[in-house]
Amino acid sequence: MGVRGKNIPVTLDEETWRILKKLCRLRGEPMSVFIRRAVRKEMARLGALDDETKQALELVKTQT
Repeated sequence: MGVRGKNIPVTLDEETWRILKKLCRLRGEPMSVFIRRAVRKEMARLGALDDETKQALELVKTQT
């Protein structure tokens, strides 16, 4: 994302922490990137993002 944003404390149970840590290691990405993407996907699922933003996040297929 590049732009420095807000920091929030998050508490995870041990199982979620282990899975998150493993997934991020396997994908070669920082946890913050994974978490931001997961939050954005949930926002899209709940209808909180407009279609243009969803397309930019590759959450919907572009119409041809």
